[in-house]
Amino acid sequence: MNRRVVITGLGIYSCLGKTLDEVKESLYYGKSGIIFDPARKEMGFRSALTAKLDIPELKKELSRSQRVYMPEAAQYPYLAPAAALTNAGLHLDYLV
Repeated sequence: MNRRVVITGLGIYSCLGKTLDEVKESLYYGKSGIIFDPARKEMGFRSALTAKLDIPELKKELSRSQRVYMPEAAQYPYLAPAAALTNAGLHLDYLV
């Protein structure tokens, strides 16, 4: 007999905000999160428009050894599921 469990929660880390409340407020007030970045033009891009996304601060969530080997591109997708687990009332240790 197969028993399946679904744990639901919400999490987000985007140019609209880093938390559900920030994103809700951005959507309500029409804040886009898109900026004009002159450095993109210098790099040869046709458009200087880009999303403004702060580099995540993971010192509280991960150990130094975990952060050292985690590339920046992996830091963003780490935060949304971690927030979703918290939103669902679970701790990250539950998965380990």
